[in-house]
Amino acid sequence: MLASACFSAAGASVHAAQCPSQEPRSSRALFQAVNATRVASGLAPLERSRAVTRPARTHSLAMATAGRLWHDLSTWARGHAGQNVGGGSTSGQVYRAMLSSAPHRAAILDPSYRRMGVSAARACNGGLMVTVNFTG
Repeated sequence: MLASACFSAAGASVHAAQCPSQEPRSSRALFQAVNATRVASGLAPLERSRAVTRPARTHSLAMATAGRLWHDLSTWARGHAGQNVGGGSTSGQVYRAMLSSAPHRAAILDPSYRRMGVSAARACNGGLMVTVNFTG
């Protein structure tokens, strides 16, 4: 689900000592999916940016710890910036939900964005929390 919707986590439970945990494979899959969608729509792919990936990582882990979604652009956003957050069982499920949401899809397809940072974290209840930061 997305920040503008309620969160529903389903999935395998994760041992408490291992959670929340970063999900680099899911993060890479989401990065690739965003760029594939942009290219299919005639837009340039986005560059990976450490400057916006670091806060995405921190934010996804915080949401996984809290078990809820929220936006936070306060620590990193300068100028034209955006953020998609979502939660679900898999990166594919989260991404399909983002594409189905007009505001989230608009952020993905915003032609003025040039850079992106993506992070996914697995919560203790098995849910996947995702942050995608965009900047011009």
